[in-house]
Amino acid sequence: TYMYCDSAYLYSASNTMDAFGRVHIVFSGTTHAYGDKMHYDGRTGLARLQGNARMQDNQVLLKTSFLDFDMRNNSVMYSTGGVITKNDNILVSKHGRYNTKTKEMYFKEKVRMTAPDYTIDCDTLMYNTLTDIAFFPGPTHIKSDDSYTYCEEGWYNTKLDEALFTKNALMRSKNQTLWGDSLLYNKPLGVGRAYKNITMVDSVQNIILKGNVGIFNEKT
Repeated sequence: TYMYCDSAYLYSASNTMDAFGRVHIVFSGTTHAYGDKMHYDGRTGLARLQGNARMQDNQVLLKTSFLDFDMRNNSVMYSTGGVITKNDNILVSKHGRYNTKTKEMYFKEKVRMTAPDYTIDCDTLMYNTLTDIAFFPGPTHIKSDDSYTYCEEGWYNTKLDEALFTKNALMRSKNQTLWGDSLLYNKPLGVGRAYKNITMVDSVQNIILKGNVGIFNEKT
């Protein structure tokens, strides 16, 4: 790990340091953290950056007001609100943690993930930047121009555009609403599958369908 700055005070007795002006930390060669000021505690391996604090790791950019860098556990954390961007995806939350080794992210409280085709609102979300898979361990709302989805557990592969929704799962389009214990949807193929306790309501044709297995092909 390397640290660059304009000036610094090193306190040998307490094994701490204060750095000022264009602070730049390079961790493991690929992870960069920046800030106007930094306090580092050598006993805990924790560095706190503030003032235009941000982290860059390959395609992932995190911006926040206070950024805690845990050198020993390869972890970056914030608790005052942060914005993360990767390609066209933007994620905001009050609390966040990012493991620079496993590339796993954990977000809590007022989480919103915005992509070109949809938005995800939830209280808790986990996301892996290598696999591009988002996991929802709690109540989650997914909205697009022509549909709405709700679930209390599930995952969404942003790379393959495939998702699995469970626990009180519901999908609603303009004229149809679908409930089921498990809803699996593949957008590129236009195929949806539902399993157990399925109910589909078509408001235009006044039809209610019930069953334990359902397959819907959008293209046909």
